[in-house]
Amino acid sequence: TTESWRYRFRVAYDGTEFHGWQRQAQARTVQGVLEKVVKTRFGGRHIAVVGASRTDSGVHARGQMAQIDLADGGVDAATLEFQLNRMLP
Repeated sequence: TTESWRYRFRVAYDGTEFHGWQRQAQARTVQGVLEKVVKTRFGGRHIAVVGASRTDSGVHARGQMAQIDLADGGVDAATLEFQLNRMLP
C-alpha cells in the first residue's frame, strides 16, 4: 500500500498582478503559480494545489490556506517549506 501525506500551506500574496486564486488557462493566478512551482519541485509531476477559498482579481491575502497531497511518501515539512519559498516569485 502507498502511504499518502497531506501538506497544508498558509500563503500570503499581493494580488495586484494576479487574476484571482483559481487556475485559468490564459491568465496568471495564485493557484497556477503554486502548481507550477510544486510541479517543478516534484520533477514535472502535476500535483493539484487545493485552496480553502478563492480570491478575485487584484485581491491580496495574508493567511489563505491551501493543501497538496503526496501519494509517494512524506517529505520533511520544513525542508519543503524552505524549497517552495525559494522557488516562488
